[in-house]
Amino acid sequence: MEKMSPIFYVTENFIEWYRSEYDNIFSYYKNLEFEKIDEIFDEYNAYKDTGLTFRYKDLLIAEEEDLPTNKILIENVKRVHSSLNMLTPIQASDERLWFAMYHKYYKKHMTSYINKNKNHKNFYSRLKGSILFEHSAKRSLVVQNISLLWWLGHNLYDEANQVDPYYYLSLFAAGSDLSGKAVLLFSNNITHNKQLLFGILEAENHLVNQEGFRRSRNLTAECLRFINFTGSVRILDIMTKDDIKNLIVKEFTENSHNYKQILF
Repeated sequence: MEKMSPIFYVTENFIEWYRSEYDNIFSYYKNLEFEKIDEIFDEYNAYKDTGLTFRYKDLLIAEEEDLPTNKILIENVKRVHSSLNMLTPIQASDERLWFAMYHKYYKKHMTSYINKNKNHKNFYSRLKGSILFEHSAKRSLVVQNISLLWWLGHNLYDEANQVDPYYYLSLFAAGSDLSGKAVLLFSNNITHNKQLLFGILEAENHLVNQEGFRRSRNLTAECLRFINFTGSVRILDIMTKDDIKNLIVKEFTENSHNYKQILF
């Protein structure tokens, strides 16, 4: 039997203190001095047990795998979401949970992230946003590194598909700039309706594979813009994913001259 591990959180006071001390702690991350970070958590008795348990699964690390980035993302989403699928959306919206879980269980992933980004000019703010909620509520959920994995799994999981419930995760991950695409899609109110979200992803897939459009963040943005516009004249919530797909495909194929410069 697999060992069950406790799910932790930290207190609001600790996380606010940590945020205020980030300038002083930042160098520990940059230099991968996790023992000093652990000492801080131990000194303040930071980890609090939620009373919930999960089956911990190691995440794939890019440097150790001969796999494309999107395949690694897909697998890591499945591992985090499936092992923590007992969380409710309210619980999974709590910064204190993801801050604690990232530091307690996923330091190897954090190390990989730091090594990949430490020479970036915006590394200071990137790192802060990867461990804390530093943006709007919706945006933070898909910027903090472990929260992102859970929410991609939650938003893209299709309960009606018993063969491949993560099919739409595969459609989402087919392109590049997946972090940017996640922010674009899930900071938008309309994509909280899975029928709309799945319809957009199916339309994108059709336009790329059948109509010669180039898969890009711009394509996603234009699909969202069109559906948002459609929502001003039609009731979106009664539409199925097929309705949404057909609307987008019809618009983009019949008016391809309007989109050619940014999409082809």
